[in-house]
Amino acid sequence: MDRKVEVAEAKQQHVHRALHVYQDEDGLVVFRGRLAPEVGAVLIQALNAAREALYQQARATRAETGLAIDSDETPPIEQQQADALGLLAETALHHGIDPGAPGERYQVVVHVDAAVLADPDAPGQSVLEDGVRVSAETSRRLACDASRVVMQHGRDGRVVEVAARTRTDTFWTLLIRGIVRRRAA
Repeated sequence: MDRKVEVAEAKQQHVHRALHVYQDEDGLVVFRGRLAPEVGAVLIQALNAAREALYQQARATRAETGLAIDSDETPPIEQQQADALGLLAETALHHGIDPGAPGERYQVVVHVDAAVLADPDAPGQSVLEDGVRVSAETSRRLACDASRVVMQHGRDGRVVEVAARTRTDTFWTLLIRGIVRRRAA
């Protein structure tokens, strides 16, 4: 993708981000929003972590009381997501907004070619783990405070070397791809 087009798309995504929150006639609060792909990925990971925490709490409570876990009592995913969002809000207010050091399990991963970080016009990939493209500019911005794992790939695309992760307190992990150039014998 042309980097100028990519930057223009990223700017449009930024301009069109929004979150609408209002109370419906029945008293329920309604959310509708559009987030940049990388922000959406963080929200999804946070919801996954909160859903897992709620599941573990329910499991521990049932074990203490001697009740069996009944899959028929498991709420639908939409209700689990709503409960998870409530837990996120309560946790943020209780512990402050500073995210601290997140668990490795819920980090957001961006796969980016080393050339893309070095040169905005260089060809290469910059994608979230689920395959959603993010702009090279977004990857460069995230690289400022993300953990990094540098992976060397052969010309055939296979991984030939993986360096140790550099640690920072962040939700983001960049997997940086580099191509190993073999010397002629």
